[in-house]
Amino acid sequence: MHNASYRIMENILLEQTHATLPALYGLVAEQLQRLSGSAVCSFSLYDPDARDLTTQSLIADKPFVTKILSVLEKGVIGLKTQVSPQMLSQMMEVRIKNVISLSEATEGSIPPAAAKVLQAITGIDRFIGLSFLVDGQVYGTALMGMKAGIPDPPPDMLCFFASMTSIAFRGKQNEERLTYVSQHDELTGLFNRRHFYEVLEKLQSTGQFPLVLMMMDVDNLKQINDRYGHLAGDEALARFAKHVSGQLAERMVFSRLGGDEFVLISPGDDEKSGMLLMETIRTAIAELPGNGRSIPMQVSLGMAVARDGSDKLMDLLHEADLRMYADKKERRMNTRDYPGNSSRKGEAGSPA
Repeated sequence: MHNASYRIMENILLEQTHATLPALYGLVAEQLQRLSGSAVCSFSLYDPDARDLTTQSLIADKPFVTKILSVLEKGVIGLKTQVSPQMLSQMMEVRIKNVISLSEATEGSIPPAAAKVLQAITGIDRFIGLSFLVDGQVYGTALMGMKAGIPDPPPDMLCFFASMTSIAFRGKQNEERLTYVSQHDELTGLFNRRHFYEVLEKLQSTGQFPLVLMMMDVDNLKQINDRYGHLAGDEALARFAKHVSGQLAERMVFSRLGGDEFVLISPGDDEKSGMLLMETIRTAIAELPGNGRSIPMQVSLGMAVARDGSDKLMDLLHEADLRMYADKKERRMNTRDYPGNSSRKGEAGSPA
């Protein structure tokens, strides 16, 4: 490789180290297009379970071509190409593949007629496919559309780019996996206690007010554990988390604090909307199927509202916690169907 190519490569790899994994997909197409001199470049991610390639990014060298592609982008980004065992084997064995037809390059995902029109508009007369391998497995592919008269980029440069980028992919995957594990509860997939308090601290100064804090406690976990075992209890917690999550808006932060305790942050909600949300959750849990078991799912709830940044969120969290236990106590005293209660209305049962 020439020294100029090395310098470009160094800058490219430096950019990659600071990118998130989704941003890296866009960078790959952009950097490879610049490095190869191609008119159009795309990057597709391989899914080994579905055995398909999904286009993640697309870049072109001229504003006119970019404008054309932007019209097609909705159809191109997210385009899936099925990968046959033969095609997968070729991607693993042959890092660089030269083809003439766009339809052939996409394994027929783009119809031949549409491919011809697109090639005529862009002036592309051939394509170069490049495989990205991570730990011996296909991670994705790039497709470069080359114009007539533009020489193919050196194969050793493409292979070096793919190898270094694959290392970046693996590093970003590991980094994001560790980040996910550090922020999420293993059983339910919700945010964990540590991440919740990090979010709470951040919201104290930057939060969208008013803001609702809601504590939740699964009332009957002890009865489920005692009667059906702890695996059934874990299953009940996971079902509870999934069902409540289905009632929530994307802006809300739902976390498991530990055991049978959960907490919800709802930015932008006041006391009135918070009360409606609380009833929505209570109704949804009451309607949750018992999964073939006789113990119904029930939940105690407590809520507090921060009207502005002067309200201390930690104090309000404690207030919501006290209200949750008051709700638990009141329902235990007044509901014959509360878990642990006897058949006589008003008799307190064992703690949940």
